[in-house]
Amino acid sequence: MNDINQDELKKYIRKNSILIAIVSVFITFILFLSDYLNQGFIFKLVLLTLSLLVILLILSRAFRRGNMSFVLDNTKVRPYRIAEELSKELESIPEDSLVYTHFPGKYGDLLYLLVIQGSGIFIINVCYTKGSFSIKGNEFFLDNVKPKRDILTISLRNKVWLENIIRETLKEEISVFSVIVFINSDINGIIELNNVYLMNRESLVNFLNKNRNIKINMKDISKLLRKIIEKYSLKE
Repeated sequence: MNDINQDELKKYIRKNSILIAIVSVFITFILFLSDYLNQGFIFKLVLLTLSLLVILLILSRAFRRGNMSFVLDNTKVRPYRIAEELSKELESIPEDSLVYTHFPGKYGDLLYLLVIQGSGIFIINVCYTKGSFSIKGNEFFLDNVKPKRDILTISLRNKVWLENIIRETLKEEISVFSVIVFINSDINGIIELNNVYLMNRESLVNFLNKNRNIKINMKDISKLLRKIIEKYSLKE
């Protein structure tokens, strides 16, 4: 989250290269004109300073874009730019879905945040730890060892946090489904533990596409999620 995406930065600079070129040509023209009009050194220095500030402003917008971290928020265009871990599984979701990767949560980044009309809002994290899956009390274990990263608690906290923001901002009660997908474990089916759903890759597709008759104002939720991105990305 703290590192600027260099590829995105380069693309953004290329898009603005024409604007930078226009500014440069304009400044060069003014400098030649100042020689013709016998303007002094101070005038040229001020002009060069202003031109530098304009170019830095253009570049600063690119750096800010790099820190924003949102991947895609478009209800019509595909393919989604999604992380490789679950790319095949997420190809099955409807075209009008909102898809974010590495979404900035209050209690840690969410690998995926999905908004699927009719199905709901999903925050998804992935557990890569290998081992035989088991549950004891309100915790899960892999090879009888509790994972070092308490992904279960983090997932639950982010779920409650996002539900509260939606309730307070949009005045709507929309359930957020918190999901942990186990990549290297023998978990079977779908298990609900502490309001978090645990499952393997194969179960994820049906879980995401299940019609729960949840109506979502995609425009409003999109604006809200962008505000969250701005707040928590820049906070870091």
